[in-house]
Amino acid sequence: MDAPSFAASEKTPGWQGAEIVTRKIRRPPTTSNLPHGTKLEWLEFSAGAAGAGDEGQTFSHEQLRAVDEKRKKLLTLARDTSASSTIFQLGELPRTVLPRLLKKPIIWLVVLSFIAGSVVSRLDLIGDQMSAETENLNNQSGETTVTFMVVFYVGYCYTRCNQQFDDVQLIMHSINDACLAARVSFEDALEVHRLWRYLNMLHAAAYCGLTEEFTESNFFIPLCNKFGLLHQGAIRAEEQASLQRINIDESGSRSCAMLEVWAFEVLKGEALRASHAGKGTLSPPIHARIMGEINSISISIKRLFAYRYQVLPYIYTHLVSLSCALFLFRSAFLVGLEFTPEASIPFGLILPAVGTAAQIIATFGLIEVGETILDPFGNDPEDFALLHFVEVTAVSSHEAINMEPCGKRVKEREAYYDPMELVAANKVVRSLINRYRWRKVLQQARTKAEFEARLKVAASDLIDEGLQPKLNHSTQHVHPVSTAQRCISRDKSTLDHVGKRDAPRNGDAPKYRQRRRPGPTSPRAVPKPMPQPRSHRLDSCASTSEHPGRKTSKSPAFSETSNGYMDA
Repeated sequence: MDAPSFAASEKTPGWQGAEIVTRKIRRPPTTSNLPHGTKLEWLEFSAGAAGAGDEGQTFSHEQLRAVDEKRKKLLTLARDTSASSTIFQLGELPRTVLPRLLKKPIIWLVVLSFIAGSVVSRLDLIGDQMSAETENLNNQSGETTVTFMVVFYVGYCYTRCNQQFDDVQLIMHSINDACLAARVSFEDALEVHRLWRYLNMLHAAAYCGLTEEFTESNFFIPLCNKFGLLHQGAIRAEEQASLQRINIDESGSRSCAMLEVWAFEVLKGEALRASHAGKGTLSPPIHARIMGEINSISISIKRLFAYRYQVLPYIYTHLVSLSCALFLFRSAFLVGLEFTPEASIPFGLILPAVGTAAQIIATFGLIEVGETILDPFGNDPEDFALLHFVEVTAVSSHEAINMEPCGKRVKEREAYYDPMELVAANKVVRSLINRYRWRKVLQQARTKAEFEARLKVAASDLIDEGLQPKLNHSTQHVHPVSTAQRCISRDKSTLDHVGKRDAPRNGDAPKYRQRRRPGPTSPRAVPKPMPQPRSHRLDSCASTSEHPGRKTSKSPAFSETSNGYMDA
């Protein structure tokens, strides 16, 4: 049946007015062009690169931990010891390059070359003409070329070691940063823990694939059991079955890819739940940030596998070794010829031997150091402490996902101060109020004393001037002294009442009662008259005994310009 590529409709007699739409059914595309039943085999990028010289050598987890502790102690020794003081630490000679050089056959061949030259010259087996020719050979040593080749080789090895260390540190920092971002943005705490497990499993599985020393049995499984990286129950069985199908020991990069996919799936699921709920905190920028951190981990691991595969070409390594060997053979033999029959042993044999040893150590020692730091994932004590790196990352990232929250912002908090701060503030306020009240009482007492003294002076002035009060309209005799005393007693009672009212009771702060402000229609809203000066009140007391039509003279002490009661 040739159906058109577009949708066509036709009417069928069995259906009245119904339209049956027939579409062209396309066959689904194939996912692979390989023949049926054919499967691609996994090809490891750095196959055969890791631990090529340690085949068949296995370590237990305790042995790996002991080696790791030795590496950390050696790093501590390198940090705490200066370069000049290492010469006198004879106990540390086994950790230097000297024992390794003594195991090299090329070193003993150079020594034999020096001995042969010394014997030939001492026995006078060469003539005068050959002795003159040796002096010309000393001026054509080729030392500069060999030095350049050795320095270039060691510099390349040192740069490569630093680059690998930077990648290892980037993996550790990216795991911590990804866990921190997940702790803040994920709503489900179980998913945060799940992401933490997968990232640390990825870290441990990477080193199992990079080295032959670390395997699934002595490195990966013990770390998973120590930190709980594998889940419990049925999920644990599923994860273990997936890891066993991949075989971490033989295909480390493959297991890293699987664990990376698991981490991406956790992040994808949390992003979908946040978008469906519409109230999640996993925003697109944060989602992209976590994706970037996981991608950085993957890139660094892939770069480490690439370093294990790509090394210096064999042709250059052979060139450096051959050039150094030929140079040392020639130099050692010529130096040995200086031990003539007339030469002394100290200056003809010992000092030339020391110079030859220095050349051997400087040349082949630097090459040995370059080979050691070229591969920091081996069995040497100077290699990276990978077990320490994995454990530190697991602990720091676990602390990151379990950090305490910072709390609500200030506007959302119910209490701004804790109870202890409130008690301390109350004590401070009470002391300030008591000080203010007592200061006010003392000021009023001083004012009262000054006022009484001024009244006594005013009364004596009235008596001295001879102002005798006369009878008033009720024909009562009023004595000026008694009139002043009545005014003094009345003002004194007023001040006593004010002092008792304002004085603090039992050392506690006075308790004020909030008074309602009188309204505009309240009778209390009427303003009170201003208090009259004390001089006016004394005049009124003294004028009660005088006749209405007679004016009395005021005392200068209580005039309008004097400093009377108002000044006090």
